[in-house]
Amino acid sequence: AEVVNFLLEHGADASAVSYVEDMNALHFAARYNPNPEATAALLEAGLPLEGVTSTGATPALLAAADNRNMEVIELLAQRGADLEVYDQRAQSARLIAEARLGAAGNRAVEMGNTFVPISNEYREQVLRALQARR
Repeated sequence: AEVVNFLLEHGADASAVSYVEDMNALHFAARYNPNPEATAALLEAGLPLEGVTSTGATPALLAAADNRNMEVIELLAQRGADLEVYDQRAQSARLIAEARLGAAGNRAVEMGNTFVPISNEYREQVLRALQARR
């Protein structure tokens, strides 16, 4: 989050979009940055919570599908993200996150070909945040 704040304070255009998929900084943070504070800093800078890429993905969809830290989707849910937006495979952010949280007997979250251990307490915390958005 320090780097994000530094860049914003020094004039970085937070609303700039990439050539590929029209992703902005929030899309990239939601998809790739495991630090929820970076995502929070971009939201506080005014990036739209429901911004859509050229492929129809929202930050919540990207975080649910690709971010290795489920706290990022939890943060987006707590901030009011629409978890019922569907991707091109007709899966919602909620369905994707719940499927990942249910992987491997609740002991791990699938990340590509590996599993990242999580505690049952942490799993329940994220599920509560997802349920609160219903």
